[in-house]
Amino acid sequence: MNASDVELDKLKSLAFFRALTVDEIRQFVDISQEKTYEEGQEIFQRGSPGDTIYIIKSGEVAIISVKAGQSHEIARLSVGDFFGEIAFFAEVLRTATAKVVKRAVIFEISRAGFNDFIFSKSAIGVKIFYHIIGILTRRLRANVRTGDQL
Repeated sequence: MNASDVELDKLKSLAFFRALTVDEIRQFVDISQEKTYEEGQEIFQRGSPGDTIYIIKSGEVAIISVKAGQSHEIARLSVGDFFGEIAFFAEVLRTATAKVVKRAVIFEISRAGFNDFIFSKSAIGVKIFYHIIGILTRRLRANVRTGDQL
């Protein structure tokens, strides 16, 4: 994907990209695929392979878990949020289902593309990892406070 400078400036305002320069964003976006999902569409299901991580460019996505046979929305994510990280980084099957609540445009990054990028552009990779770790730490603390399961 070849993003315009105007679009790159807009992406800079997204939480996921805040720590990066416009040029670094361009390089990262180039390894992604941009896809549009309609309301009600599932992006992935619990138990499916987790070789992709997702960043929301627009719209809303619900993360749904099954507990005692009942579906529960455990997170509502929107512009700038990322998801799919548990299966992506742990190399396990998906632990929840991701379903579009409001029409969404999503950046999808494959594990192979992500790893190639991180290893070939280590300075940007360090920024991305620190940013991801910070967000995951805040999510974990919020879940511990509310007693939610990951």
